[in-house]
Amino acid sequence: MKKIFFIIVALFLVNIATAQKKPDPKKVTPKVDPKKVTPKVDPKKVVTPKVDPKKVDPKAVKKEEPPVIDFPKIVPDPIPTRKGDKWSFTGITATFDNIKPFKPLLRPKKIKVNILDATGKPVQDPKTKKFNQKDSTIIEEYALFAAVKTGEKWGYIDRTGKSLVAPKYYEARSFTNNYAVVSSEQKVKVKVGDTEEEELKILYGVIDDKGVEVVPLKYDNITEVSEDIIDIFDAEKGKMGYFNLKTNKFITDLKYENANPFRDGRAAVRRGGKWGFIDATGKEVISPTFDDVKDFGEGLARAYKNLKWGFIDKNGNESIAYKYQNPDETTALPFLNGMAIVRSGSGEGWIDRKGQFRINPDYSDTRPFSNKLAAVQKADKWGFIDVTGKVIIPPKFAAVGDFGDVGLAPFREGQNWGFVDSKGIIAIKPAYSEIEGTFARGMVKVKKGNAYLYIDKAGKEY
Repeated sequence: MKKIFFIIVALFLVNIATAQKKPDPKKVTPKVDPKKVTPKVDPKKVVTPKVDPKKVDPKAVKKEEPPVIDFPKIVPDPIPTRKGDKWSFTGITATFDNIKPFKPLLRPKKIKVNILDATGKPVQDPKTKKFNQKDSTIIEEYALFAAVKTGEKWGYIDRTGKSLVAPKYYEARSFTNNYAVVSSEQKVKVKVGDTEEEELKILYGVIDDKGVEVVPLKYDNITEVSEDIIDIFDAEKGKMGYFNLKTNKFITDLKYENANPFRDGRAAVRRGGKWGFIDATGKEVISPTFDDVKDFGEGLARAYKNLKWGFIDKNGNESIAYKYQNPDETTALPFLNGMAIVRSGSGEGWIDRKGQFRINPDYSDTRPFSNKLAAVQKADKWGFIDVTGKVIIPPKFAAVGDFGDVGLAPFREGQNWGFVDSKGIIAIKPAYSEIEGTFARGMVKVKKGNAYLYIDKAGKEY
């Protein structure tokens, strides 16, 4: 019995020892596949792989604000073209008897510009690293409509050739911002002695850029739209006044003997034989006390007093003494870029805002600066000077025009006209009997033989 007892005890102890060696299933360490073990990495030996910039997702890259201003691009205007005796524009079928080129509209546009430091570099915020910017305004040039003629009537088309207004007007002038002056022939009753008779009259009104007649065609004349205001003439009264197209109201009565378009926030008016100025509300800010005046520009206007010309400010105060003769109407223009043409003695030159000569009056005739060059006449010949008075092209031409937007100016040789560049080199040989103005938006109208056509800066005819 003792032997059996000891065997049982021995087996019992063995089972206990075996049970103690068995792992707790809750604490079992999983087997690790050596192929999947992540080896330890020595930080000293870590190599950052090179990134191919061509494979970088641009959307994942954080872009900084560009340090340059993205100015709007000038959209080229459709080019006038002629096919046989019909006119049109590039991309539009030639069906019109006459056309007027697309005129650029000057529209203000607000943009953001960078703030620059003294060296001209954009200023960055040290914390955000963004470029500091401020609000600014630029002038965009974009022509929307052109006047076209069918038969004896004028209308308007847009840049695609779509009709804005079907040809129905006697006259259709170019758009100025959102408005254009138009006219039509109308039968009206007029008194002749004690009787009434009908007669044809040309009456003027204004349309907007939707083709709507915002001012009825009932006035004897409207000179132009300037600063959203028109000057109106009533022949029966023999008087003029002003009408605001934005407010749709007259800002003055028809009470002036003469009235000029608005320039620089002022319009010249004549009352009682004397000239003064009104502001955009119609208030006479400068009483009519002058024998003659010209338009404002850069805050100054020519005024005629005691048989001499001087300049006044916007309040009518004398700014430059009355001591000059007036040049002809084509050069008696307002201040531009700080200078104005005056005649002193027998010559013309340019003065600054203090009345000091910047370019001496050494020329018998002059023309205003255009693209930094001005035409001047000496010994009956014409040449060009720059804004410092330096002679760029010596006077050698019989007649010249202004430098256009492609750097060419018309000149006359014999009876024909051609074009010269800013170095005096002939760019287009004189082959045209007439030239209408100078290059604008890359084109100019000319006459060759009995035909009118347009040419570009390379002399290509359209």
